[in-house]
Amino acid sequence: MTRRPEVCRLAVMAAVIAASAALPAGPAAAKVQVRTDAGKSIVAISGLTEAADCRAFSATGTIVDVTQENGLPRGMTFQETGREAYYVNLPELYKFGSTFEKKQVLRAYKALVRPGIAATIHAFACGAAGRIVKLDAISAQ
Repeated sequence: MTRRPEVCRLAVMAAVIAASAALPAGPAAAKVQVRTDAGKSIVAISGLTEAADCRAFSATGTIVDVTQENGLPRGMTFQETGREAYYVNLPELYKFGSTFEKKQVLRAYKALVRPGIAATIHAFACGAAGRIVKLDAISAQ
């Protein structure tokens, strides 16, 4: 008994789809956590990025500038005290799984990622010489 090729292809496609559903989906696999103060203002967010093969670091400084695309923050220029400013990429909202997480992240970006805000960040330095910086967490000073 021989199998028809289209039946085999469907079985393979179903197996691939089932296997991919079990894989983490980048930043959405990280558990986003928002911290608020007594007045319910957002003071910190963490769990924005999972970055394999990158070097983690923390820094304290000031947000100098925010880059936006289509009205959404995409990155920021961060100035550490006594050091040269550098660009930090913000995770894109579509990478987060649920609508609830997307709204949480957007609210946190609006509250914490603004020029002049003194903040502590946790980020990952990726790529050649660690020049691509990806934000994982930010908290207001």
